[in-house]
Amino acid sequence: MKCMTVAAVVGLMPGAASQAVAKPLKVFILAGQSNMQGHVNESTFDSMADDPKTAPILKEMRDANGTPHVCKNVWISSVGCAGDGWSDVIEQKGILTAGFGASTEEIGPEFTFGIYMEKLLGEPILIIKTSWGGRSLHTDFRPPSAGPYVWSDYELTQCKQRGDDLEKDKADKVKDTGVFYRHMIEHVRNVLGNIKRMESLGSKMDEEANKNPKLTHDAKDAALKKAVAEHFTPEELKRLKIERRRTRNHCIQS
Repeated sequence: MKCMTVAAVVGLMPGAASQAVAKPLKVFILAGQSNMQGHVNESTFDSMADDPKTAPILKEMRDANGTPHVCKNVWISSVGCAGDGWSDVIEQKGILTAGFGASTEEIGPEFTFGIYMEKLLGEPILIIKTSWGGRSLHTDFRPPSAGPYVWSDYELTQCKQRGDDLEKDKADKVKDTGVFYRHMIEHVRNVLGNIKRMESLGSKMDEEANKNPKLTHDAKDAALKKAVAEHFTPEELKRLKIERRRTRNHCIQS
């Protein structure tokens, strides 16, 4: 499945880099299907140490205590992975770390992309990720510029041989065409249209994690979780927990 990355520059986000001179926020759009979701489980990270080519990357992916790296200046808003990972449009957002892949135990391209872009740019970054696995380009992600779906002679023959209701099939195709293209565009517009949400979350996390520089990793993790809990409403947190459990169970069953 193909992935796509688009870069844009919008707005401002003080957040973790508030000490620096304010600059336009760099936004990267990561759009794709199952490969963009990402199915690399954290439990497989150790194997990267066996290859001289990937060992240096592994060092960037982990903090000194061996846990997945938590970026300081990279925020992410992602749809397509939470819920059933197939049709749900449930947003996951926060400071970039592992867990924004196809499940909360997995990573996608966003993880190392964000790590290295943070090192390269040295300024705040926002990643907007949209990814639904198993979706077609000719129907589900079909853009308006491609025009309406055109049935081939082979498809029409197959429908006739199966005794399908061709008019119903055509109506369903019209209804399904471009649905996930529109989901993708809508999510990007929603995030860019309310950039303060991401800024607010980042600021809260910075404030909690940096109150005491001598905090242990567990204490910092607890502080970050506290910031997230204050950012989301109880209803949002409850929904996210339910959907993450569904995602985990779906992956195990698969």
